[in-house]
Amino acid sequence: MKYKILCALLLAGAISAHAAKPKHDVKAVIDAFIQSYLKHGDYRKLQQVLGSDVTFRSNRQTKVVVQQGANIVDFMKKNAGLVQRDCTVNYEVVSKTSAIVVARIDINYALNEGSQQNYLILENDGTGDWKITQVYKLFLENEEGAEITAGKV
Repeated sequence: MKYKILCALLLAGAISAHAAKPKHDVKAVIDAFIQSYLKHGDYRKLQQVLGSDVTFRSNRQTKVVVQQGANIVDFMKKNAGLVQRDCTVNYEVVSKTSAIVVARIDINYALNEGSQQNYLILENDGTGDWKITQVYKLFLENEEGAEITAGKV
């Protein structure tokens, strides 16, 4: 009898632990990325919203630098608590389907450190849990005479 009660309690605990896992909706994922990566350097929070094979791509003059998400998280672990950025951040969901979301994050750093845009690609894992699978980090270049235009083709 004690064995049946113990099994029932263990089963109930396992079911409640599985059911208690929160789903990450799109807004929560974007907010977590901003707070953990762009502002406070909280690698634990960032890890929760990154996909297992996420890549970060950024521009360095004419080169594209590619980093694996695991390397970004490892760097943040080693430098925990050091990254506290004074910046203003705004974001916009650019495009959204039930499977993929593209979001643009605009960052303006204080003290004229410059501006940057991050484009996030979020994917639904099929259960309603959203994860970041790609990050494109653009350091904006303010070249004289350069114009950004839009048009129709």
